[in-house]
Amino acid sequence: MPSVSVAEYGLTFNPAAAELLGVPKYIAIGMNVDGRLVALKPVTDLDEVKNPLPFPGRTRGGAVRVNSRDLVRALRRSFNLADPSGRYLCRWDETKGQLLVDLNVRLDSSQDEDVVDELERITRTDT
Repeated sequence: MPSVSVAEYGLTFNPAAAELLGVPKYIAIGMNVDGRLVALKPVTDLDEVKNPLPFPGRTRGGAVRVNSRDLVRALRRSFNLADPSGRYLCRWDETKGQLLVDLNVRLDSSQDEDVVDELERITRTDT
């Protein structure tokens, strides 16, 4: 199940989420505040967007970490989050070619296994 973890230093993409993004040099960030979604779009040409974040090609066990305290501060401010730290469900939007991080669906170790199975099923059918 693809997920993105938010920590005070930046974002960590689990192997499934990193695979969905591919191997771009950069990612562009968009926010849908009403829907509580963060859009992450692969970028190859720097002229395409303003202020893209470097997306490191190096992986640790398939996961990819993007360091950006500024991004985490922007998430906290934009979504009025006291503490955005946590792991969130994400899915690929085929029509827009972007990874959507759903801040409405926080995954944690206390979550029931059946709920996680259902989220995986929904994620597979949405893409």
